[in-house]
Amino acid sequence: MVQLHGFLARFGVPFSRSRQVLLVSFFRSQREHQQLLGRKAERDKQAAAMAKRVEAQQEQLAAAERLATEQAGEATGGAVAPGR
Repeated sequence: MVQLHGFLARFGVPFSRSRQVLLVSFFRSQREHQQLLGRKAERDKQAAAMAKRVEAQQEQLAAAERLATEQAGEATGGAVAPGR
């Protein structure tokens, strides 16, 4: 709290207990806000990585389905189920 008093004194701000309490509360809230933003950024980063993995898996699934359809067509002599 002494550091805060020195900080206020440098700018000629009158020091009072109520002002000190308010400023400490403000700085604490500001620090908590920064921590929350950091956690949100980490979650967003993880979500983006997961979305990329899902997209890659969907592409692999589509390729596997195309391959299975082609192989099914070859096994039946070129007759492939309608719509494929």
